[in-house]
Amino acid sequence: TAIGEFVIHVDPDDWVEPTMLQELHAKAVSEDADVVICDYYVDTKEKTSLVKQQPSALDAKTILKELFQQLHGSCWNKLVKRVCYNKFEIHFQIGLNYCEDLLTWIQMFQHDELRIAYLPKAFYHYVQHTNSITHVYTLTTFKTRLQFQHLLETHLPSREYSYEKRKSQLSIVTEAFINGVLTHKEAQRLVWENKRAALLETNSIRWFIGYLSILLYCFPIAKKCLKY
Repeated sequence: TAIGEFVIHVDPDDWVEPTMLQELHAKAVSEDADVVICDYYVDTKEKTSLVKQQPSALDAKTILKELFQQLHGSCWNKLVKRVCYNKFEIHFQIGLNYCEDLLTWIQMFQHDELRIAYLPKAFYHYVQHTNSITHVYTLTTFKTRLQFQHLLETHLPSREYSYEKRKSQLSIVTEAFINGVLTHKEAQRLVWENKRAALLETNSIRWFIGYLSILLYCFPIAKKCLKY
């Protein structure tokens, strides 16, 4: 049970720079912030890459929308006042092992009074292993993603975020199709159910062709176009 004034999470496979807590805490105090967001590193066997997290604005609504875009939905690059969890009745989703951090922040950033700061510096090293559970995709993985999408609808019911929810749902379908856990018929049905996101809201010509190819029974072309 956390007892400190501020809370942050670290995954067991990752590591942090020694001044991380000191600098994030100083930023929180100097700006009287409830949450401080920072950059992070992605470590692979080949290299270490810096990932910038610069939000376009520091209000809660902007941050919430950008969690579906360039901002990472993790708890390990965000220092937060512990009292916020109780004040806003924020809870981690028990039994979910996919994007549970994101669901927590979705709950948090729906509160406009939240004071947010950004420190343009990386401290956290997110270590990626090619054989980790996040890189092994099965039918169970797909069902877990669907569970997340259901919870997303529960925690984010507002129509104001319909675009973000459609984008999330289409991403789940795309990932399942690429990894071969959907039949062609299932893929067609799900893309058709998400046709607004697939055909009208995608910003990529390549992805548009991919989704259109699914609907036109051109599955080899679709797989080539939809590869990440």
